[in-house]
Amino acid sequence: MKLLKTLLFISIMTTSLWCAESFEIIETWNHKHEPLGYAVFSLVDNDGHVVASFFKTGHRVISPEKVIKFGPFGQGPSDLMGVYGVFPHNQDIAFVERAEKIKIFTKKEGAYVWKNTVWPKRGKHIHVVGDGLFYDNKWFISGWEVLNYTKDDGKDVSFFKVFNKQAIALR
Repeated sequence: MKLLKTLLFISIMTTSLWCAESFEIIETWNHKHEPLGYAVFSLVDNDGHVVASFFKTGHRVISPEKVIKFGPFGQGPSDLMGVYGVFPHNQDIAFVERAEKIKIFTKKEGAYVWKNTVWPKRGKHIHVVGDGLFYDNKWFISGWEVLNYTKDDGKDVSFFKVFNKQAIALR
């Protein structure tokens, strides 16, 4: 039986190696003296630039030619702190900051500047945001929220919320 399992494993591994694709590096972006570090969140914007939040070094727009800093760490309206997710919002970018706070940044002169802040309506408990999507004028927010505590089976939990414009407060 062990021999059969071993042969089956070897045949599966051989087949997967035979079917695997190889990728070639077609371009390298080199930005001298620009420490970036570990990317926590990233996406590609409408101009083909990478917009990323980096652990301990902040937020950047990265193109083949340069790196532009924006949204410094802080608590002001144009600052970002505790980003939980990043996703496109029409032609702008939404940064989910902490629980239930979304800051919209719009592109200006190659970087992104703060446009406004939206506050999804809150339930009894905080919705801990995982990520989101803006589509068809609705916010689709993943994460989790405890809806009710029950004695019988512990917790009743929601993992996804959908908001329309009436459920969002702008500031």
